[in-house]
Amino acid sequence: MWYHLYTYMLVLFALDSSLGRIDKESLPQQTIMELLIEGITQNKRKICGEPEEWKHISEWLQKTLNEDGEVKEIDWHFNQLRGSLLLEWLPPSIEQFQITSNELSGEVDLTILPGRMTRLEINANKFFGSLNLEHLPESMITLYLSYNSFSGSIRLTRLPKSLSFLSVAHNKLSASLNLTCLPENMCELYLYKNGFEGETDFSQLPAGMQKINFTATKLTGEIRIHGGIEVHANKGV
Repeated sequence: MWYHLYTYMLVLFALDSSLGRIDKESLPQQTIMELLIEGITQNKRKICGEPEEWKHISEWLQKTLNEDGEVKEIDWHFNQLRGSLLLEWLPPSIEQFQITSNELSGEVDLTILPGRMTRLEINANKFFGSLNLEHLPESMITLYLSYNSFSGSIRLTRLPKSLSFLSVAHNKLSASLNLTCLPENMCELYLYKNGFEGETDFSQLPAGMQKINFTATKLTGEIRIHGGIEVHANKGV
């Protein structure tokens, strides 16, 4: 009880009253990481040990620290984790976060990811809600959001220039798509098994595109094969 009270007091200390938000930079990384996993209800001990005697983050499961002892990479895939994660508590220092193939749920706010992030993989979970892809970190290279239950429309016109791999496949997304402003670095784009529909302009795909898959959608339009691009399309496209 005293330990959790101490954590709560640290958070209050870090609260910027003028802005009504938390200054994560002023919190210990240990505290931030504990807040990140606070909502996990099953198999949390796999990550950090027993709740009353949580290990130091240097001993936590599948993580990499930088030279300053800050969290740089996390890989918690295939751990049968249940519950929720608040991405707002990802450490400012983190660059890669992978939690593929668990049973985590809840909404996901992609507008508050740490600025250093290059890779986010949250595919094959039970996340839901809308997706805002317009304020991703400028350093983002890989973003895998597939096999969840995200819904609504998405905009692909303001993606980071560095983004090379994007998968939103096998969700409940809908509406039309504008594919005319994809990043020049985009190599692979997975859109399949969603409710996307409508006539689509495929004429301005990035020159370096290697693979695009929009099977099991209702997207239509002419697509010209160039170079070594691999296209998986609906019949008749």
